[in-house]
Amino acid sequence: MASATSAVTLLSGLYGLQLESPTADDASIDSEQNDHDKIQNWPSFTSLLTTVASCGLRQYNQGLFLEGLRISRLGEGLDYKVDLCEDATKKELVIVKHVKLMLPATESREEVESPIIRRFRKVQTEIRIMAHPPLLKSKYILDLLGYGWEYAEQAYMSPFLVVGYACHGTLRDFLRLTTRQDVAQKQDLTEDIAQGLYALHHCEIVHGDVKMENVLVCEHEPGTICAKIADFGSSIIGAAKSSKIEYYGTAEYHAPELRVSTTLKGDEARSSALDRAYSLDVYAYGLLIWEILLDGARFFHRPGVHLAIKRRDYDVVRELALKDCYSTVAGRVEVTIFNKLIENILQVDTDYRWNTLSILKNIRKLENESTPGQTIVFSPLQPFKALPSGLDLDDSPIEILDLLQTGEILDNNGSSEKLRLPPWDLQKAIASGLMQQVTYKSSKIVGKSALHLAVCYFLGFGVERDIDQMLHCMRMAAEAGVMCACSVVERLHASFSRPYSLDFEAIQDSYWKEQASIVTEALDAVEHEKRAIIALDALGDADDQEQISIVIKSMKAESYTTPWHAIDMVSQRRVLTGMASQPALGIHHLAYLGMVDELAVQLESGTKDYEDEEGRTAIYMACWGGHLNAIKALLSHGSDASIADSDGYTPLHFLVMLPESDVEEAVQLIMSSIANVDINAFTSEPLVFPEGWMEIVGAPIHWAVASHNISMIRALLNHGADILTWETGNSPIHLAASLHYHDVLELLLDKENGFSVNLVKHMESPLFCLDTSDPVWRTVIHGKSWKEAISHTIDVLAQHWDINELLEPEMGFTPLTQISSHNKSEVDVEIAAYLLKKGNPETRPRIFSALQFGIIGLRDAHLSSHAKIVHLMLDAGCSSRTESSASQYTDTRFKPGWNSLHWAINQGNVSVCRHILQREPDLVHVPTNDEFGDSPLHLATSSGTPELIDLLLDCGADPAAESKKSSLTVLGFYLSDQRTEPNMSILGKLLQISEPNNYIAFSREQERWTFLHYLSVRASLLNLEGVQGQWLLQKVLSEYPYIKVLLDTRTKFGWTALHLAAYNVGYSTARILLEASADPLLETPGNSARALDIVMERGRHSPPESVRGSRSSIEARWLDLAYKTMKILLKYMEKNDMFFELSKLHLAAYIGYHKKVIRLIEKGADPKAKADGMTPAELLRSSLGGRVDEKFQRRATRVLEYLDGL
Repeated sequence: MASATSAVTLLSGLYGLQLESPTADDASIDSEQNDHDKIQNWPSFTSLLTTVASCGLRQYNQGLFLEGLRISRLGEGLDYKVDLCEDATKKELVIVKHVKLMLPATESREEVESPIIRRFRKVQTEIRIMAHPPLLKSKYILDLLGYGWEYAEQAYMSPFLVVGYACHGTLRDFLRLTTRQDVAQKQDLTEDIAQGLYALHHCEIVHGDVKMENVLVCEHEPGTICAKIADFGSSIIGAAKSSKIEYYGTAEYHAPELRVSTTLKGDEARSSALDRAYSLDVYAYGLLIWEILLDGARFFHRPGVHLAIKRRDYDVVRELALKDCYSTVAGRVEVTIFNKLIENILQVDTDYRWNTLSILKNIRKLENESTPGQTIVFSPLQPFKALPSGLDLDDSPIEILDLLQTGEILDNNGSSEKLRLPPWDLQKAIASGLMQQVTYKSSKIVGKSALHLAVCYFLGFGVERDIDQMLHCMRMAAEAGVMCACSVVERLHASFSRPYSLDFEAIQDSYWKEQASIVTEALDAVEHEKRAIIALDALGDADDQEQISIVIKSMKAESYTTPWHAIDMVSQRRVLTGMASQPALGIHHLAYLGMVDELAVQLESGTKDYEDEEGRTAIYMACWGGHLNAIKALLSHGSDASIADSDGYTPLHFLVMLPESDVEEAVQLIMSSIANVDINAFTSEPLVFPEGWMEIVGAPIHWAVASHNISMIRALLNHGADILTWETGNSPIHLAASLHYHDVLELLLDKENGFSVNLVKHMESPLFCLDTSDPVWRTVIHGKSWKEAISHTIDVLAQHWDINELLEPEMGFTPLTQISSHNKSEVDVEIAAYLLKKGNPETRPRIFSALQFGIIGLRDAHLSSHAKIVHLMLDAGCSSRTESSASQYTDTRFKPGWNSLHWAINQGNVSVCRHILQREPDLVHVPTNDEFGDSPLHLATSSGTPELIDLLLDCGADPAAESKKSSLTVLGFYLSDQRTEPNMSILGKLLQISEPNNYIAFSREQERWTFLHYLSVRASLLNLEGVQGQWLLQKVLSEYPYIKVLLDTRTKFGWTALHLAAYNVGYSTARILLEASADPLLETPGNSARALDIVMERGRHSPPESVRGSRSSIEARWLDLAYKTMKILLKYMEKNDMFFELSKLHLAAYIGYHKKVIRLIEKGADPKAKADGMTPAELLRSSLGGRVDEKFQRRATRVLEYLDGL
């Protein structure tokens, strides 16, 4: 609704000022800042957050790959590290792509930001492309499952992507490693890739780097493979109107024209830059087909190719490809198809190079099919308009709230799909970045950043909720000329009893001088017959100063009603001023301007009302202009008031523009003028309110409710406006409840207007809508009486709906639990307080208590200001002992058998834990009532802080307590949750409190392990899974050298940490222990085995089944680590004057390491050399008696056959 929106909002410039890139002074980074401060300065977080929020993707927890679910590291590229993981919720394999944050040593802003922001933008590009609805549905594009945030290298917050698992790897891997593919299979793969390119190009996306490594082979259905295009970091989005495009790609796959210049320019006579970029994708695809025919071999290694490219003889390149086609493809039909593809794709002249549609038609010999093989309706993906700095501060508070405001923690089906809020640490990073930007010299950046920061303080997004700070930032934004801040700043101050008066004239003087000259020039440039319509499309900046003044004055009223009529009068006067001595206007313009005499003349002369190009009639324009007399004149001459414009707006919608005194008569006139006027005409096109803080969709009754226009609401109800049959999300009743318009609710719920609660049973109770509108705007419209508005609204609704109603008894919420779990802002505290006063807080659904809902609503925010609702519940007597119940849902966040203290510890909120323990101190000893049986102190090691651990210890928590299932002490439990980078302050605290218990980490009746025993095993197993687990061990021994006293401490069975490392073939672990002076000569009691003896025997067995990962890769790693562990142990034993004759070949042969045996022989190892009188083959053969592992027996046989054959 381009035209209508511009007239009924405050036009251009209202919502804020255009941002500029920070100056060098603004952007400087103090070299003394710590790493955490530096990351907060980077603007890419906000931009990336905007992208992921708008795409509606699932947000994964970092635990996806930190809670022991990572299977293996698949590889590492320029921008990503790639892991294979298991999604425990859905029991499926997924790929996690970690963005690399490798930072330069100099840490200057330019050197730090350039690679990081580039990578962030590549992530943005990938997300936007893969989440684009038509591509999300395409089976030829790699599936994007979600995203998440993690602490990456050097504790920097970094995003990761979760994508579908390609079980067959890249296309090159698939062709090289699988049995030789038949031609039909290759043809299918060729078509799959063409379908993917077709989908991308029809969405106006250039892939930018087509090659085999960027095509993955997945199992689409059991037994059916499909090639999917991946890696969109180099892609170009929405370049249809670009006259110039930069295309890079991989040099070997460049088309001839790209080898001259990577810059593409459009040629109107021939093709656009975008068409040329598509053609580059196609040429690279042609080279990829060549490599498919070569079973994955690289085309540029073929004889003659390199020379032809060097000479720029690309016809020869094509001939070489055709030659390989004839030599590798069997079957006349297939040869013809591939021959045609190569002949027409590898064309030097782009005019003759096929596009993706031509390719698809020829692969399957299809004809007259516009979207071959796909039923998806494609739509262009629009370019992402990020600012040069990478920061995308929103123009409108509506967008700010969409970005920052808390989403539902759980939906009524127990789904986590709606969780959109970024993790608390990232919220802090964003808020801190905004704090820095409000210190910049540019008033434009300061204004927009201050507006964002004000909302952050109101919501508690990354900061303590702080009304004084919120008001301070809103003043900064207003005084910097951000109009939506100007419109509300005085009333916000009044709402919280802080007097403030905005000097708006001073802001006008500094800001509007330039704007006024711009508009004057625009007026002079408009042709005379179009001059009157300027109010609809072109005016704006010059009007804004008076219009915003009207809003500010209206805000001073006791009860605020949107001043639509007064605002639009400004635009109309401006148009009239510019109309002097102009020819006669048409009836649309006369109706809009209220020029009734001139309008009557035209109507009397026979001019009929009609629809303009936007579908607007003159009667529509008369309503828009707010002129009752013009409405009367048009209706008396037969104007049809039932006609809607192209967006679905009717004249009835625009009755909000009339003075309230005229609305009732206008409704009566329109409804009596014609029989088929649809009083309930619904449009989903939003109306943006002039203050900039709200938009509305719906029928005329919705517009009236949102505008708080009591006269219009009453008039519409008198003529049959529907309030009963709407669904919950579209109900005027729920809209009024969300805005706390209790006077409107009294009118809507009046029996005389036909209301009965029995008629709206299909709707949710409007008590569940109390927090669904913008909390800032809701506070503003009620001013000083916002708290009274809450209580009156609840009282009105409670007369008709049960205040303790359960929504979906299994998972569902009561009004109180919904408010407490959402916990969006300071305003919600008042809502919760009144619901507590009026309702029963112990009314609970099956899974969580009301108190637990409130604690879960903290969402990892450790700040006391976020916990006010929980403290209110505790003060109201809510039980902390009630345990959460079992659930039918598989979501890992459902924890049966947890009381409120467990949940509060899980959220890391010290103030709530302290409050609970003050009331019920014995809960500090109560473990979770589930299969795990973890104590509160166990839980605190995972999600708490040193302060929280201190609190529990002060309250009597036992540091030696053991978990029921794992038999781990608090110290062992903490280690079990760590991968590579622990919180050293927490670890130091746990070591300190564990000293009296001799640092025991694991204890059962027959076994006791110290911290170092357990850590050695865990580090070894992590290494086996492909994780650098030894980092944790190395860090501990470095930070806490007193732990070295445990090096030779024995378990109950007499094993040292080195013995355990050897048992788990922990090469890196053994090396670190040996470097720390562990004794390699110590023997186990009973069998007198040294570490070397242990690893030599373990290397002959299979790895534990509990180790996650591909069995083949785990077994290969097991052998390699066992061999390296034997070597390092042998080395240190010789340092201790214990000499062995065993050679490397003896070691490799003894464990059946066939590959290593061959390599050692090739490097000159002597297979006849003897140790203890035996050659490697004799040593192996002599050890094969008795029971041996079957897999080892097969390996040993291969080794012996090889050695015997030498």
